[in-house]
Amino acid sequence: VSQSRYANGNNIGLRHIAHLANPDSIVFICNNDISFSDSSLIDVMINRIRLDQSHFCGSLMKTGGKLQNSAFKINSLREDILSLFPGLKNRFSRTTHYTSSWIKAEFVNGSFFGGKISSFSKVNLFDERTFLYCEERILGERIKASNLSCHVYTGDYYTHKEGEIIRKHISHYGKIITLCKSRIVFYDCYRDWE
Repeated sequence: VSQSRYANGNNIGLRHIAHLANPDSIVFICNNDISFSDSSLIDVMINRIRLDQSHFCGSLMKTGGKLQNSAFKINSLREDILSLFPGLKNRFSRTTHYTSSWIKAEFVNGSFFGGKISSFSKVNLFDERTFLYCEERILGERIKASNLSCHVYTGDYYTHKEGEIIRKHISHYGKIITLCKSRIVFYDCYRDWE
């Protein structure tokens, strides 16, 4: 499995589309292992982006039969360290109850989200130094640094068969090493180590 597959592949596609399409064209980034119970989710996200109510839009994700319950906030260094220990991982996870159909977010799930070509260009696309982990939080930091907005739609979800392909190619310990390498890039380049 290539170390730059997700970011590099998306960047190649986005650069190609940028040469062919209007900068206001809306593009979706999605994994090949997602599905929808209803395609109206895509229409809801397109309308929000088209009306300039958000530069990037994501949605809730269901994986392993469970609906993700996330505050869509980027972890602190402390939370990232604690998440490496299975017994502590769930004690420090953030959950939230959504009171609105749209929430302002620090990141979107990388397996399915959308934005205008011009928005992707403003954040300088994806950082190709990471693989499998931290792509979303790095994009979130770039969105914030560019004074753009990021929102998650809580009124619907998509299903992601997370990790089925990766499990075949990377061992459990290989994933932990990859996670740590990606977090080092994140903290070295986008956040302080404090």
